[in-house]
Amino acid sequence: MTEDYFRKTEKFIQDGWDEDDDDLYEHMTRPDHHWHNLQGNDPEIRVSDEGGIKVYLEWHIRLEDGYDFDEHVNCIMGRDPLPFQVIRSSFVNSYSVRFANEEQEKMFCPLIQADPRVESFGPVRGYAMNDEIHDEL
Repeated sequence: MTEDYFRKTEKFIQDGWDEDDDDLYEHMTRPDHHWHNLQGNDPEIRVSDEGGIKVYLEWHIRLEDGYDFDEHVNCIMGRDPLPFQVIRSSFVNSYSVRFANEEQEKMFCPLIQADPRVESFGPVRGYAMNDEIHDEL
């Protein structure tokens, strides 16, 4: 490193730190500051002025070409009607699935993932499944 680099750093430390920086530093080192940032990245949390509200995820499924979704459902469940909501995506062989509750997610997600003809499967932000929240995340 050049000497000029170290002189710039020393000058910044001398001239650039004031009482406001102390307050900001203290705020950013508190655990609740980091939790708030993590909570905003959680796809199951809808952050609002009132705080975080857990919502159920919408799951994206992409099947291999030539594999019909009805065939997939019969393979993993063996019955109709579906206990969850399925929406055909605008992409070929892609679907969105919304479960009614967490128990359905826990029961059906491993079954969907276990099907070798599922090319991709993963969560996306979804909608709340109750009467209190109706907006998209």
